[in-house]
Amino acid sequence: MKRKTVICLMTSFESLNATFATLGNIYEFLSKKFKKIYIINSDNLRYFPIKKKIVLSKDVKNRSKRIILLNIKDKNEFDKFIFKKKVILINNFGKSFFDLKIHFLLKKKNIHQIRIGNVGNIQTSRKIFLKKFYFSLKYLFLNRFFIYITNFLSLVRLIDKIDINFTSNKNIINSLKKNRLKNFLFENNFFFSKKFVLINSKFYDELNINRNKIKKDYIVHLDYFLNYYHEKEIRGKITEKLLKIHHNNICEFLKCAQNKLKKKVIICIHPNYPINYFQKYYKDFKVVKFKTKEMIQRADFVSFFNSSAIISAILLNKKIVQLNTKLIDKNFEITNERYQKILGLNLTYLENFQCRNFSNLYKNSTINKNKIKSFVETLHCHDKRKSAEQRIFDTLKKVYSI
Repeated sequence: MKRKTVICLMTSFESLNATFATLGNIYEFLSKKFKKIYIINSDNLRYFPIKKKIVLSKDVKNRSKRIILLNIKDKNEFDKFIFKKKVILINNFGKSFFDLKIHFLLKKKNIHQIRIGNVGNIQTSRKIFLKKFYFSLKYLFLNRFFIYITNFLSLVRLIDKIDINFTSNKNIINSLKKNRLKNFLFENNFFFSKKFVLINSKFYDELNINRNKIKKDYIVHLDYFLNYYHEKEIRGKITEKLLKIHHNNICEFLKCAQNKLKKKVIICIHPNYPINYFQKYYKDFKVVKFKTKEMIQRADFVSFFNSSAIISAILLNKKIVQLNTKLIDKNFEITNERYQKILGLNLTYLENFQCRNFSNLYKNSTINKNKIKSFVETLHCHDKRKSAEQRIFDTLKKVYSI
């Protein structure tokens, strides 16, 4: 009897709002092609399951009926779901100690795994500083150390590799071709991913759809939650006193921009961030969630710290300034420089900012066209005729004989 082919996304429901905001278009497209797509909660299947009440965003709640959420409780429930099915699973969990249990589970079921990484952002790794010894040691052991463990376990076939890794980063493909050692290791199946397929970034595909919505109505600031759990992994929690100083500095910058440009300030936050936190510090400005893409399209000027959402502003050639601060820690300072270093963005330390210099800052906040061209060709545009979702489906259809 021929098994029914189903496609699933396995991801943490804790981060489902952000996941859907990032790649929702792809999931909607695949749900049409496969008739359904199942989103499976990985939180209950890992070591030390996450037990949290999940508040779904409007986008997730208003999803197509073809997209089915499965809050699977345990291994037995997962077994019942996949019984007599040919499963293509989009792997959206990691290689930490906690995720290892999921890798072992999937190995037993002989499930085809793919990854979709077409955000097109600039990646940086976090530095380890002995000043925060306990947090650094914990992070190194539970996260970085287990990346190597997971890779090794895939080599000895105790867990499965990724069949197809869809990426918008052309540097990965080029390095496999140009570096002899990497090429040898890849060709002899030493990599965690067996195959890489180059696709457009989600930002590039969205840009082609929404060009008619571009305006210059607002000042948009992409803010950062300093006590987000990823940040606390290495440096611990930031004190309320320091938070007040930091956000006051941002307010002073934004009030200056508002007075100079005579335009309203909109503060956009990540789908996983608590909006009440930001409303407490930004009482004079409007704070919005799940509208970042729309606001950037209507922005005249965009400021940010460290956010992949800035890519929309870059591709739209908006006026941009990268903010930074020495108040928090060295990791925060380093990651805030990543787009500035590659694209030559104007960077301003909040502690040193003076309002009388804003006009000059604004004037010089346009990105060099040659740098944008290189950025687009490397991380975003690889096929002007075929979208990322169509390329993904065509590849799956060919590889898995759908």
